[in-house]
Amino acid sequence: MVHEGARVDTTEIQQIVRRAKGAHQTPKVVHVIDALPTTLVGKIDKKKLRELGRGEQDR
Repeated sequence: MVHEGARVDTTEIQQIVRRAKGAHQTPKVVHVIDALPTTLVGKIDKKKLRELGRGEQDR
């Protein structure tokens, strides 16, 4: 989670994950979104999250 107005460096996020988890678990792409999509019950909507990720790859 990032404070409003703060900059997000996706390369730095990948470096942190690589150090903590290793290269094989580091994501190739990091997407920054305003908020996690949720279902009516309030759970994270994983299907919609995957769709957002696929849509970003098409750009």
